[in-house]
Amino acid sequence: MTLYLASEEGYVGDLASTSGYAELQRFLEQAAHAPLCNEFAEQGFTRNPRGMAEELDRLLAGSTVAGQDLRDTVVNLRDMLSKCDLVAIASDGVR
Repeated sequence: MTLYLASEEGYVGDLASTSGYAELQRFLEQAAHAPLCNEFAEQGFTRNPRGMAEELDRLLAGSTVAGQDLRDTVVNLRDMLSKCDLVAIASDGVR
């Protein structure tokens, strides 16, 4: 199963597989000094997508992302967040 990212306008893009999203959640939960990332990991959405993209930029610049697959997922999420204005929601199409 694939999760996707949606904004207030609808579908933004594919986010990750179920296992890839679980890895992304673990990374975001543990991200230091990144409260929007922590919140996204816990709740599956953010009301400040641009701010979260900035946090991801700082995490990527600090090389705290271990593994190329996870790094690619974080870069993909960051790029998609820049297309969202009011909200970004991770969804499997059911919830």
